[in-house]
Amino acid sequence: MDFISLILYAFGIIGIFAILPRLYRYYVLRQQLKNIPETPGLPFVGVVFQVMHMSNYERMKWFMKCMENNKEGIFIQWLGTSAFINIFKPEYFERILPSSVNISKGSVYDLLRPWLGNGLLTSTGQQWFHDRKLIGPTFHFSILEQFAVVQYEKAEILTKCLEREIKMNAGKPIDIFPFIINVALDIICETAMGVNTHAQETGTQYTSTVHTATTLIMTRLIRPWYWIDALYYLMPSGKKFKATIDKLHGFTKEVINKRKIERQLQRTNTEVESKDDDNDIGRQKRTAFLDLLLDQNEKADTPLTDDEVRAQVDTFMFEVICPINF
Repeated sequence: MDFISLILYAFGIIGIFAILPRLYRYYVLRQQLKNIPETPGLPFVGVVFQVMHMSNYERMKWFMKCMENNKEGIFIQWLGTSAFINIFKPEYFERILPSSVNISKGSVYDLLRPWLGNGLLTSTGQQWFHDRKLIGPTFHFSILEQFAVVQYEKAEILTKCLEREIKMNAGKPIDIFPFIINVALDIICETAMGVNTHAQETGTQYTSTVHTATTLIMTRLIRPWYWIDALYYLMPSGKKFKATIDKLHGFTKEVINKRKIERQLQRTNTEVESKDDDNDIGRQKRTAFLDLLLDQNEKADTPLTDDEVRAQVDTFMFEVICPINF
């Protein structure tokens, strides 16, 4: 046996021993989940080829059809050898969401860490408990009520945009999906960061960057071979994703730094602020999620770092925008 053949033989043996444990875990997982209905797919591939080239709209229609076909309120979709269990009945959520034990997310959530860091969605263990305790008070009903004003204002803009679109396409159907994405982005940017992005009217670089990031994440999610970091970041889409996330982080950090400076100035100019309040009769000052988070952070025994604050703000941005895009 020559040297090259020996090397190939060695790599073959290593490959077999690397694959066998994965195949065994796949077999065990399928046995454990065999009683749950599943969307038909190919062995070891699942539904990857079905969804890979779908548009967002086509993917949404396909997913809704899967829900219609599974009246039990639970079904599985396989992406490669990974199982995604979908539930849509309240009684199932009641069993899962109150748990303070099963808080670790699946490995696919690691795809979000470059953007979200260890925010509330991706963290686990003691950090998750610490962050949840810190953030919880910001979602009190009395606080959330003020956000209704922002939602009303953005809904008014949405109505005007739809009226204009209908007028331009008289007698024809219109696609409201882009309008819903933009109004959601408008609302979450102002309520989370106190920033008006005008996403429904003119848009900004930030809004287009968010759209790019969510599209790249979805593209990666439905292609299991993209889940390997060492491979993904060598590809054009991986390099684009990294550049996109750098832009998003830069924007959020700038907003946080600016807000912290403003808060410091407000503390040192309380008399001026008081006079301004007298002149602003009837106008209520709005508090964004970022302000509430900074308030809670200043009281905490173990405060968040700037990067951790950024991760929490980015997380709530993601949780609103990405489900719509997906």
